[in-house]
Amino acid sequence: MHMEDYNFVVFQSPKLLAHLKEDTKPSWGRMSAQQMVEHLSLRFAYASKKVIPRPFMSSERMAFYKAKFFNRDIKIKKNFTAKGLIPDEQVSELRFKNLKEAIAVYKKSLREFDEFFRINPIALTYNPFFGYLSKEEWIYYHARHIKHHFLQFGLIDENGSSVSHRIQGF
Repeated sequence: MHMEDYNFVVFQSPKLLAHLKEDTKPSWGRMSAQQMVEHLSLRFAYASKKVIPRPFMSSERMAFYKAKFFNRDIKIKKNFTAKGLIPDEQVSELRFKNLKEAIAVYKKSLREFDEFFRINPIALTYNPFFGYLSKEEWIYYHARHIKHHFLQFGLIDENGSSVSHRIQGF
């Protein structure tokens, strides 16, 4: 496991969310700040089996997308959308009353994810885009996915550095 990815997901990402505001506009895409946080939380719930997703595509297409996503040399396109793959209601409907509550659920889902794999280190859990993933694969997935959305909302720059910390002189 890449400890840098693990540290980013488990320790840095919750801290960076403190700099997100309800009215933060994305650099691309249609999601609001709250929708993005809820979107990420749901993926932690998939990994820890709190939510069992249905597959979004055939196993052949999953293998294709997994090979692309797990290739560190291929960047995620800024305007990538999963249109037609993720049901629209999963992106548009808010599940929580505000961003503060959504961030609290993110942190809880993250703790449950971390605890799940601490107890079940060799478990494989289901990702609707890539099939069954190990703990190491989930960590890599979450690091890439979170960084993509944090870049979208200006929480990090292209290099993955915290924009807010740099501005504040940290």
